[in-house]
Amino acid sequence: MWVTNDYGLIKFISSNVKELFLYSPEEIYEMGKQAWFSRIHPDDREYVEESYNSFVKNESEFNVEYRVRRKDDCWIWIHDRAVTTYELNSFQYRCGFITDITERKQLEKFFRLNESEMRNKEQEFRSIIKHSHDGVVLLNEEGIIIEWNPAMKNLTGISAYKALGNYFWDIRYLLKPPLDQKPTLNRIHHSKKLIQGALRTGESVLFLNPQEGGILHPQKGLTYIQSNIFPIKTDRGYMLGGIWRDITKQKNDEDKMKKKLLKFNIEDRSIYLIKEAEPVMARAVFRDVLKVGYPGIVFSRTPETEFRKILTEECKFIWLAESTLEDTYVSLFQKIISTLHTLSSKCVVLIDRLDYLISVYGFEQTLRLIYKLREMATIFGFTILISIDEATISEDQIVLLEKETRDIRSRILADVPESLLEILRIVYRQTSLGERPSYSQIASELAISRPTTRKRLKQLVCTGYLREYKIGRQKRVELSWKGFNYISQ
Repeated sequence: MWVTNDYGLIKFISSNVKELFLYSPEEIYEMGKQAWFSRIHPDDREYVEESYNSFVKNESEFNVEYRVRRKDDCWIWIHDRAVTTYELNSFQYRCGFITDITERKQLEKFFRLNESEMRNKEQEFRSIIKHSHDGVVLLNEEGIIIEWNPAMKNLTGISAYKALGNYFWDIRYLLKPPLDQKPTLNRIHHSKKLIQGALRTGESVLFLNPQEGGILHPQKGLTYIQSNIFPIKTDRGYMLGGIWRDITKQKNDEDKMKKKLLKFNIEDRSIYLIKEAEPVMARAVFRDVLKVGYPGIVFSRTPETEFRKILTEECKFIWLAESTLEDTYVSLFQKIISTLHTLSSKCVVLIDRLDYLISVYGFEQTLRLIYKLREMATIFGFTILISIDEATISEDQIVLLEKETRDIRSRILADVPESLLEILRIVYRQTSLGERPSYSQIASELAISRPTTRKRLKQLVCTGYLREYKIGRQKRVELSWKGFNYISQ
């Protein structure tokens, strides 16, 4: 793991860097940016520098593979990618991970040979794939598996005996979690068509970039895999070679790092209930998770054009309106579930008006949806945020929802006097209703003098808990991030 600042200087690198490059972290720090780039292979250096500079300017992602010279002067291949950015004391920092992919690159060399060249080096090829830590699978011109090395068994839990002689897409289907299999049929059919097209033409989007996704290992449970696919020219068309790598630890390390940057304590595989008149906090938590790099989707009663004015971060959007349903026999519940089945794991989901769904379908049906969402969150690693106006349902119904969900807590702890906390609560309540309270409104609600109100409000503004606005002759306030995080803890 590494952290760099805006100038490209390495501010942190994990201790296991020595296993990879034979340099200690201290040596890496002393090396500096230019010395580091000088160790990149001359054929790759310009590409890596351009990619990193573009990333620093927020023009593109940083996700590159290149050769670098170790301390012992041996060349290795690495996969270097940034996973998130964060701000600290007005400075931008970028975090990422480096992985050794030398072995995978050696395998790729064989997959880039034609059939006759592979036959000439068959003994060498078989020795490499047998002892490879990466999974290797080979498909013939019809898509039937003809090679399944020992590492593939370790990765998938499926033996060569069971895999060989079967169509690849049939074996891939077996690796899907049970709840994912029925909706996956369409995706499996799509994948089958892509593979058949690649076998026929030797061209496919599958060859452009590594594919990442989850599989269900019979003993290990949900496992994250990165796969690279290559065409192999034959007299009868094309075969396909695939290299699979277990990236579960890498994914978990990335998630741990991202969670440290969150302002709220939330976990994957969890569903959270946020009780508020308007989905202010729910949207703030959703935005917080998006900012550290998680993909997200919103199911909202607010029309998309209005919603995008409130939340500008990139995410998918589904409008909760029956008029959007193409099939009158399909409910909004079915639309939510079927949409979630198309998402990648580790996704954050916001449903910002559960009370609307209750009004349309009734509480019992909506509670069944919550049961289903909790199962999906557990199996697929989703984080699901649900906002509800608790005034719209009974206390007994709230209790039933709370049994299936969790509360959100802020990471920020502070000591705010009760007299000031009262004001924060009022501002939070008014903000939830879409209003910015004025000084006079707060004085009236607290039944205290205006000078005392002004003094307390100034304290909260100066300490960063509130932001002040002047509209005409009136001064109005709203919660800052600091204030919002505090009041919601």
